[in-house]
Amino acid sequence: MQNVVVTRVKCSGPPRRSRTLEERLMVHFPGLYRRLAALAQRRLSDPRSRLRRALLRRANISGWAAFNRRDFELMLVRYGPEVEFEFDPGEQTLGLSGTFRGHEAMTMALGELVEGWSQFELEPAYILDLGDRVLSFGFQHARGGASGVQLEQAIAQLVTAREGLVTRDVHFFTWEEGLRAAGLDPDTISLPARGKAGQAASSA
Repeated sequence: MQNVVVTRVKCSGPPRRSRTLEERLMVHFPGLYRRLAALAQRRLSDPRSRLRRALLRRANISGWAAFNRRDFELMLVRYGPEVEFEFDPGEQTLGLSGTFRGHEAMTMALGELVEGWSQFELEPAYILDLGDRVLSFGFQHARGGASGVQLEQAIAQLVTAREGLVTRDVHFFTWEEGLRAAGLDPDTISLPARGKAGQAASSA
């Protein structure tokens, strides 16, 4: 099996409720961001690169925080115009299934996903860098708008990027499903539970 570089994602404090200066510049100058992202992907091709790991971690925190505050405009800067966005089949219970193509369809799907929930936020935990793809692990926290029922669930996100932009994004309800979709054996990847994680490590 190929080597997999595992990086722990740890946020200092609660998710940001507004854009950073860097994120504001990304939205105002998306073309410049995309050129820089493409250059970074070409130049930083080694998953063991400390700079690559730092940039992936930064992007993961930024993207998930943008979702938490429903800043879909910022999220889409990192996605190609013909992106394929797919939910785990279990999301059919929420009326969402199949693949959504393009920015408009992805925005609609995300809006439908959070509709009816008084809280729906993501908490990042780990990033697995597979070179051509990145598998992110975290937790989903939701509270029903009418019922008030709280839900906490592990989630995984498998993204494929080309020229610095995400071309495919698939979400799963368990870490194990995400690993299998990436072609990895869950028994060979050791990820400590939340709150018990040690320092970032590489796993073969």
